[in-house]
Amino acid sequence: MPKQPKDPHAPKTPYSSYLIFSIERRPKLKIERPEVKSSELTKLIGVEWQALDEVTKQSYKTRADTARKEYVLLMTEYKKTDNFRAHSEKVKQWKESQKETAVSGNAPTSPNAKKSSLKLPKDVNRPKKPATSYFIFAASVRAQILAEQPKLSTTDIAKVIGPKWKALTDIERQPFVEQAKQLKSAYTIAFEAYKLTPQFEEYQLKVKNFKLMNDPAMPKVKLPRKPKDIKCPKKSATSYFLFAREVRAEITQENPGKSTTDIAKLIGARWKNVSEEEKVKLSKQAAELKREYEVAIAKYRGSEDEKTYKLLVAEWEAECDRKRMKAVEKMQEQKVKQALANKEKKKKMSQKKKMRVGRDDESSSDSSSDSDSSSCSTSSFSSSSSTSSFSSSDSSN
Repeated sequence: MPKQPKDPHAPKTPYSSYLIFSIERRPKLKIERPEVKSSELTKLIGVEWQALDEVTKQSYKTRADTARKEYVLLMTEYKKTDNFRAHSEKVKQWKESQKETAVSGNAPTSPNAKKSSLKLPKDVNRPKKPATSYFIFAASVRAQILAEQPKLSTTDIAKVIGPKWKALTDIERQPFVEQAKQLKSAYTIAFEAYKLTPQFEEYQLKVKNFKLMNDPAMPKVKLPRKPKDIKCPKKSATSYFLFAREVRAEITQENPGKSTTDIAKLIGARWKNVSEEEKVKLSKQAAELKREYEVAIAKYRGSEDEKTYKLLVAEWEAECDRKRMKAVEKMQEQKVKQALANKEKKKKMSQKKKMRVGRDDESSSDSSSDSDSSSCSTSSFSSSSSTSSFSSSDSSN
């Protein structure tokens, strides 16, 4: 299936904490291990990431969260531009063409065709998968290695753990293997028990609906807008957003030709140059606003206003489900019609083929009959000539 067209003007999607770590670590690892292939480097980076202590991991997660917040701000501003509207229209047309292709039966059916990369919804209630024997061993020795050699990098720790594991005899590995088996057995029991719960049934329904809604043949569903909770207190702004409010008008005035995306980038650049003293001041202001919000939201929870809004949301969800089911029924009808049309087409082609074979057989039979007739005529002529010859001979005698 062809990929959805990209938007060259949109803000770049931020990296996850793991990707930030991977991008920073890969060049250093290439220098340290020049003989290792790229695929093996990726595996090593994965092992290093697993071996990272929580404090170091948290630093990468914090950076990823900051980048994500900046991206949300940039994307919010970008959605107001003409470029975003033009791309949205382009995507809309692309989706329509994909649906038409799927319904008409012209979608690629080759076994080598690329499979859909749809990521299923995460099952948050599912029991966590157990650790393998190697990871149990790695967790047991990591603290000791760090205590003995605190200056070792994550890669070096992984290099130490790997050979240690390989050097273990089968008897020495047995406790870790047994522990892994126990964890796996416990997981299997927990997962089988989870399958009997309403949460698992709910998740299966969620997956089914997700697949239906992402079917290429699914017609466009125009859903009503979700009702706004106008009585709910608004979330307090962070220190960065407070700063952005202060400087947006000034930066926009200084850069009249710039788009909203560029303005957001300039705000982000100026934020990096803000003094620590000013950031502390903004952080205190944000903390005060957050406290006020927490008091207001606590008061709102369980109030009549919240109950009224929840009823509105329930009605909205029911209406959305009704429209989705109607769209699913329409899609299924189209598929049935298309299947019947394809069946009828195959039937007609089969009949035409039989008729051609029949005509070929008749033609062959006629040719054979003409040949036999010609042979008989020749034989009669020969017989007649022979008789005439005998009669002439008798007469002369």
